[in-house]
Amino acid sequence: MHIKSIRVQGFRNYHDTTIEFNEGVNVIIGHNNAGKTNLLKALSLILDNKSSRRLEVDDFNKYIDFKQLQAIPPKITITLTIVQSIGEDLMGDDLVTVSPWLTELQEPYTAMLTYVFFLPESEHEEYITQMAKLKAEDKKSAWLTIKHEFLRKYLSKIYGGNPDLQATADTEALNKFDYQFLHAIRDVERDMFTGRNTLLREVIDFFMDYEIKMILLNLWLKS
Repeated sequence: MHIKSIRVQGFRNYHDTTIEFNEGVNVIIGHNNAGKTNLLKALSLILDNKSSRRLEVDDFNKYIDFKQLQAIPPKITITLTIVQSIGEDLMGDDLVTVSPWLTELQEPYTAMLTYVFFLPESEHEEYITQMAKLKAEDKKSAWLTIKHEFLRKYLSKIYGGNPDLQATADTEALNKFDYQFLHAIRDVERDMFTGRNTLLREVIDFFMDYEIKMILLNLWLKS
């Protein structure tokens, strides 16, 4: 299996963006502040069980119309679509892991994981009441009200399968994903050639080993 796409809604600089991935290695390229780190953070909110899934007020996308902000509490939704890989053994562990999250049973199968950071409906009436007290177009006060009065009441959930069914994804299955984040390389020569960065060295060794195996395999097939 592999990640086919991620849809990010209301998170940092992403209003509503879908990014497609290819099977295998994907390279993310962009200018400073384009959202590369934010994209990786969005992935980690679903796949990284070692970090907190609670967010801060600055994690919301701030480009929201004031009237909309008054009427509806801001929400963050991140949807991961996982599909069957070419030549994947359907008797293997991959299908077993994602089977509770399937949205398409026919080959190639499709599974979904959805992270949601939201204010419970039981708090919506109070939220609307508090927002109605603000002056028109006072977005700064609106975000401060969310931060001080409502952020602590927000919940984070990860749903498996069709998110409308709100079936919570099993933590044990989520733990089978290995998410590791490699920070930006500031000194290329030091980090790549001295081997001080353990994770970077493992990544380089893996792909060097992979390339050698592919060369040997091609030579064997041609012989």
